[in-house]
Amino acid sequence: MAIKPIFKKAYWSLVTAGGLYFAFISLLLNGWIQRQAFYAHRIHSTWLHDPNKPENFGFLKNQVQRLNIITPDGEILFGWHVLPLTLYAENERALIGQPFGAEDYEKSLAFKLLAEDPESRLIIYFHGNAGTVAQGWRTDTYRAITAGASDKIHVLTVDYRGYGKSTGSPTEAGLITDGISLARYAMEIAHVSPERIVIVGQSLGSAVATAAAEHFAVEYAVEFRCLILCAAFSDVPTLMSTYTIGGLIPILSPLKPYPFLSQFFAKRIQETWFTFKRLANLVRKSKNVNIHLIHATNDYDIPWSHSDALFHAAANATSSEGLTMKQIDAVKMNVDLGESGWTNTWRTVQEDGGRKIIRQDIVKHGVPYELAISQQWTNQSNINSEPVEKQPTIENGSKYNSNVISEPVFEQPTIKHTPKYNPDSIQKPKHSARMPPPPPPRPPSLPRLHPHPAPPAPHGPARTPPPPPNHRVLPPRTKRAEFITPDQRAIFGPAVEPFEMADRVGSDGL
Repeated sequence: MAIKPIFKKAYWSLVTAGGLYFAFISLLLNGWIQRQAFYAHRIHSTWLHDPNKPENFGFLKNQVQRLNIITPDGEILFGWHVLPLTLYAENERALIGQPFGAEDYEKSLAFKLLAEDPESRLIIYFHGNAGTVAQGWRTDTYRAITAGASDKIHVLTVDYRGYGKSTGSPTEAGLITDGISLARYAMEIAHVSPERIVIVGQSLGSAVATAAAEHFAVEYAVEFRCLILCAAFSDVPTLMSTYTIGGLIPILSPLKPYPFLSQFFAKRIQETWFTFKRLANLVRKSKNVNIHLIHATNDYDIPWSHSDALFHAAANATSSEGLTMKQIDAVKMNVDLGESGWTNTWRTVQEDGGRKIIRQDIVKHGVPYELAISQQWTNQSNINSEPVEKQPTIENGSKYNSNVISEPVFEQPTIKHTPKYNPDSIQKPKHSARMPPPPPPRPPSLPRLHPHPAPPAPHGPARTPPPPPNHRVLPPRTKRAEFITPDQRAIFGPAVEPFEMADRVGSDGL
């Protein structure tokens, strides 16, 4: 009998929890509340750390230059320009004396170092939701990128409208305008050509980055060097079906057993961010495209299955007939990296000579942003230097995407046969300064003397002549040899290796 009150309390607890949940998601039907919850732009720590003082985040004095960008609809975006550490060290004294603020950015030395160097390279970084450009580990990412071996890689990032010190309030159309404005500023004001620009997007920033890249590809046929999407999502309705706030509060996942309710709420999401459609359109409209997807299996906010959806959408867009996911998985190049994860690559060549590369890195521990970015400046990642081979034949199947694609059928390269090892084909190494070449052969006019025991000296044992200057004498061998000097004299002494002769230069030998 004592058990009944316990079940009664449990019942009412479940009813209360269910009522609170439905009240919560009902509030999300309001557009304003949706935007506040999704963008979380009011959650930041600027009250604790001021982005106007980058030195508070571990940067050197004036290594980060503040800037303001005005969008076409009149919003002011606050941003950072992070200088490469090596370049900063070369200009440290001049940079320290720079008193310029965000409004004087284009007069600063940092701007000139970016705009006037034809070899400068730029990372346009779009951060995720919540916080500012200086929030959490974002500053560590900037440092890791700019502290690399290259002294040419700059980072340009801004807070979207409504974030941090930027004006306005966030919407999907507004954030896309912000992304386009930043890329346009880099190309038109800072004069950085698109082939020297890599666009990087993290989480929400991946949707902004894709939309901006698609805009320039469709409207102006502008192709950036690479588009890197980290922890990207295919679209918001799909994301909300699995997303949890802080890993604790689910959004629509409790409604999975009730498809009608799931679809009812999913259709009322106003900020949809259909990234997979924009990515596919970017691939179709671009002659050359280089896309790099990175995701971690331990990402509990955005499952890595979203990266799979984006990879298949982009690969499918390279075909004029459409491909099933099974066909794509059968032809793509897969490399198993063990505990590190795995890599999928899809390379195509169009009839017009265009090349399209889609790469997906699924890692098990963290996300290697810096490695992915550094790869974009090597010849191996240059889209115009990739080898071209024909794709294996794909049997007809049901289409993965029913949209009509106007691009020609692509050709997928295959793996070349590796030739057998041939030691005769290896080029012999040249002698370096540390290993001088052996001495020239003996002139034919001189008689060749064979080694023989040294003759007895008239007074005492035989002595070895003193070594010439700057000669390092190593322990003698057991044999003795006779050497011919330029004045036709024979010298008896210990036999030594050729590189120990007196033709070395310098007292230190090496």
